[in-house]
Amino acid sequence: MTTPQLGIPANSPGIDLGEAADVARCAELYRQLRQLLDSDANSVAIEAGRCRKVDAAGLQLLCSFRRKALGLGRSVVWISPPHESLLEAAALLDLDEALGLKRKAVHDGDDPRGR
Repeated sequence: MTTPQLGIPANSPGIDLGEAADVARCAELYRQLRQLLDSDANSVAIEAGRCRKVDAAGLQLLCSFRRKALGLGRSVVWISPPHESLLEAAALLDLDEALGLKRKAVHDGDDPRGR
């Protein structure tokens, strides 16, 4: 089990993405996420409340992790609402549902993507 990190309950293994989930941090995040998959935990936690810098590589890594975790019968829990930057990037790339972050409709109840 990983060391408890900011925002992650001590009894739940998890990862704090910190301020960035981008190509520069993908190797480091991959190692941490791999450790979570190698654990025997039934659920894993992701803290992304401070994650202001995100790119397609970071989102791809998070999507792959979530898909693999769910395939292993584990749940993936977002500890607090992810930073708006992460939510916007995920929605822009249509990955919000894949990440379990489906956003509520905005502005007069209309979803700008027609959903």
